[in-house]
Amino acid sequence: MHNYRVLWHLITNRIAANRHIDFPADDQWNRNNSDHIEVFLKSLQIFCLELSLHRHREEHATLFEPLLGKDALHHKILTQTHWKLAYIEAMPLCESLLVIQDDLRREYLSPDAQPFLTNRGLPVYVPELDLILDADWDPRENQSYLTQA
Repeated sequence: MHNYRVLWHLITNRIAANRHIDFPADDQWNRNNSDHIEVFLKSLQIFCLELSLHRHREEHATLFEPLLGKDALHHKILTQTHWKLAYIEAMPLCESLLVIQDDLRREYLSPDAQPFLTNRGLPVYVPELDLILDADWDPRENQSYLTQA
């Protein structure tokens, strides 16, 4: 069983800490607070990234290359764009996310994740956001919460 709740809190805690924002751990965040909205939206983006990469690993990983961590993102971009790997590996996370943006849409995520995302709620408004930080994503730590028990 996927442990979406633990993964979600791990991601939100990391993003809030990177920005020195006090974000409640119980999903009782203030939907009118721009700092809380920023943490929520960036968490949602990383969460969707993890779900997309999990699906990519299931389809493309092999015994010889399990596509762990950033390798999954790099392989996903490589298969979509056929760019040189050195170029892909040099891209910051925000640019990598832009390349695979279409795959991060909620409707493309697994059906079992949909209720979890719906229960998170959406903000009242979306402020202008800073770029997502490379430090906001810890692929090695996150992927363990999406493996089947």
